[in-house]
Amino acid sequence: MEGRTEKISDILKDYVIERKKVNPSISESQIAKNLGISITSFHRMLNYNAYPSVRNLLKLCQSVPKLKSLVTEEVLEVTRESKTGRYMGKELENLLSKKHLFIAYALALSSHGVTDEEILNCIGYEGIKALKKLIEKNFVIKKDDNRYKATEMDKGIILSFEVLKKHIKILAEEYKPDNFKNNYICYKMETLNNEGRRELYRICKETHRKVQRLMEDEKYKGDTPTFFVEFADILFLEDPKNKRNGAK
Repeated sequence: MEGRTEKISDILKDYVIERKKVNPSISESQIAKNLGISITSFHRMLNYNAYPSVRNLLKLCQSVPKLKSLVTEEVLEVTRESKTGRYMGKELENLLSKKHLFIAYALALSSHGVTDEEILNCIGYEGIKALKKLIEKNFVIKKDDNRYKATEMDKGIILSFEVLKKHIKILAEEYKPDNFKNNYICYKMETLNNEGRRELYRICKETHRKVQRLMEDEKYKGDTPTFFVEFADILFLEDPKNKRNGAK
């Protein structure tokens, strides 16, 4: 996968060169905007070999012909790793921007679903109201065993990072530092080269696969809502070359 990420970066650099030949005054920010990608994401892909999301890869393939030959292989690989076939629609994504709707839906996404009592214990009566809203919109149904389950479970669904990052603070607040026997936290920061970052991302992906296999294993299923969050990234929010040159 690392080789393909470099190939995407090289193709994007060639694309920028071609665009500047046509329009010498065009900036990378304008190119990113025309592609429908944030300038931060574009710079990461262009300058740091950052791996594009499925959505960004699909957007790129609409405008960068050289990338079209890669899309099938890349999308299939991401789909296989996540064991899911599609992203949520905009309506559901908007609903899940609200805290109680997000938690209620996340619990309903679990393989055993969630009960009224479990929702009450977790987030109170606001959670019951959230369930009703999700049922009205046909995103959650009540099964014969009185457990609520997400209607998209059989198809599989990806909670976008745009939704998740709004609620990372909520998950962080639920972390209980005194309960060290039943939780875990890890933090490390270091300056790495390209090879080091690629190895870090490989380790993260392998950890994700192991956690996913554990959470899908029936022998570990229980009644306690448990969350796992993992992400790694670089700290640059803009091209450091622009920063050194004093660009705004």
